[in-house]
Amino acid sequence: MIRRSCVAVTLLFVLLPGLVAQAARYSPVDLCVIANDTTHESIAIPLSLSSEYPSGSVQPVAVTVGDYKQPGAPEAFNNVEEFVFIFIDTNNDGTPEALSNASCFYSTAADPAGCAVTQDVALPTVTEDTTYRGRVMLSYGAATPTDGCGNNGHGDAEDFLMVVDVQESITFTDVSAPEDGGPITVTATLS
Repeated sequence: MIRRSCVAVTLLFVLLPGLVAQAARYSPVDLCVIANDTTHESIAIPLSLSSEYPSGSVQPVAVTVGDYKQPGAPEAFNNVEEFVFIFIDTNNDGTPEALSNASCFYSTAADPAGCAVTQDVALPTVTEDTTYRGRVMLSYGAATPTDGCGNNGHGDAEDFLMVVDVQESITFTDVSAPEDGGPITVTATLS
């Protein structure tokens, strides 16, 4: 009984390093440059993003818009619509694709001044743990930018890295000698 348990545990430790290394094989390229990125209003840091999410999941992402990076700088007028975009470079070409966008109305009466928006983001479905570069963009008063690159006047942007992971399951079965009428089965779930 002790011998079989040791075999299963030994196999588990031998196989785990190879599985964990899969996430490190993917190296995302740098994202494109943004021009005219001003900070009249800005995105609150840190972003409400985790560093790791399950493959194919839909995640709520909250973004707060306000006067954070240059306090006292010119800020939006009351009731100006602020557009927030979430991009992820799903094909690793340096140009992130839009996954979602939403807007909120800036309030100068709020303390602190600004607004917040929460949007559901559908993440890619992957077959192995994959690291993506992404970008949250704020665009003041207009539903632009459309591609996550280029001109973003009167806006802000924050880049991030995230891992979309697959839940792996490994089953070890020692069939050399049954115990209590059946094989010994050890299951490990990695995430």
